[in-house]
Amino acid sequence: MLTYVFFIYIIFEIMSNPSADIAVGGQGFKYHGAETVTNVTYDSLVVHVDCVFTSFTIKGNNEASGTNVLTARGLSGITVKAGTFLPAGKGFEITGFVISSGSVIAY
Repeated sequence: MLTYVFFIYIIFEIMSNPSADIAVGGQGFKYHGAETVTNVTYDSLVVHVDCVFTSFTIKGNNEASGTNVLTARGLSGITVKAGTFLPAGKGFEITGFVISSGSVIAY
């Protein structure tokens, strides 16, 4: 019985806490390989295969369009290793990216 109550509590916390919803991929996921991805709204990416980005666009909740943050976030000219978690950040969403090699799972 205690396990069941604990499970219900965890489900309640996930449903009532937007941060937990983001962390567990509450909106589902999508795989992206070496391609240009635009007009999306993701909370985070997890690098599936070592990845090189040539563009990484993030938009704040009150902005009409996104900003390429590749250099600002230290992603320019590097290979991001498999397993790396790339969150948009509180109040932001990933709206597009270009992968020249590798793949990601988007949430």
